[in-house]
Amino acid sequence: MMKLHPIRFACGLLLCVLAITGCQSDVTLSKAVRKGDSLVVSLGNADPNGEYSNINNTLIRENDISASIFDNGWVTHPVKVRQVFRVYGDPTAINAKARGKAQWMAVIDLVNPTGSGKPNLALGAAALILKSPAFKEPQVIRTDIISGVGTPHSFISQNDPGNLGLDKLEFVKPAKQALVTVSGTLPQHTKLAGAEFRFNIPDVHSTDLLLNRLEAAAPAKLPSEQQVHFEFSRQEREAPLGTDVLVVLTSTEGVDQADLAAFNFVMLSDIDDIANTPNYWQDHFSGAAFYDTDGQEIASLGHLIGESE
Repeated sequence: MMKLHPIRFACGLLLCVLAITGCQSDVTLSKAVRKGDSLVVSLGNADPNGEYSNINNTLIRENDISASIFDNGWVTHPVKVRQVFRVYGDPTAINAKARGKAQWMAVIDLVNPTGSGKPNLALGAAALILKSPAFKEPQVIRTDIISGVGTPHSFISQNDPGNLGLDKLEFVKPAKQALVTVSGTLPQHTKLAGAEFRFNIPDVHSTDLLLNRLEAAAPAKLPSEQQVHFEFSRQEREAPLGTDVLVVLTSTEGVDQADLAAFNFVMLSDIDDIANTPNYWQDHFSGAAFYDTDGQEIASLGHLIGESE
């Protein structure tokens, strides 16, 4: 009977956490870890829309999530959320339903959120608890604490060109961005087939003026289930000096009211002063137009531009 005690205790531990938080359980990609190690986890059912998170384009940052470990000694230890990023389905995925959909992931370091100290975790079954106002409910992820002391994974590649030691997490971290959405109601029996958005970028003062003009605005399309073609162009303006940016989205068959989000996109900038100005894209928006499958303008549609976040 004594041999069953660890199993009963582990089950009791998880049931206790579930009762306290009222949330569902998921599985970490790092099943057994030491204090100080890194866990890579799926946000699973805590994701605002699960696998469909890219449809409402909810953006989650590290500071939006708090993490803690409930260990085998029934003690809760706060730990660090280092990185949050999205993983998208391959556009040629064998399962057509997976194309254009996304899943949020997080890298959790089992260290104190402030400083470099490591919590004194009891060995055995444990539960990682993630909480956020963006979640429908807290997320509980089962893992096991094993003996030893680890260090957070560096995710550094030693094989990149030039041997620069690039942090691979920087490749997937979402940049500062402002979401541009289509608003309003389509007339009956009408589909949205085209949209144009215009922005005016004031002159960017630099010794390398051309490079900064290219870096100032870099619109990007988020994947969607609907086939929407996306492109943008820049035109230099002499008076007043600056750059006009035109974003064009088209759909051959058009989309109905339920799929207007397929025309959403984000405005990015590689220039920190622009990216860190919350209302920049709202302040430098100059117009939009929307067209149906016959090429007629749709007056009932408009746009919304979020703050950079």
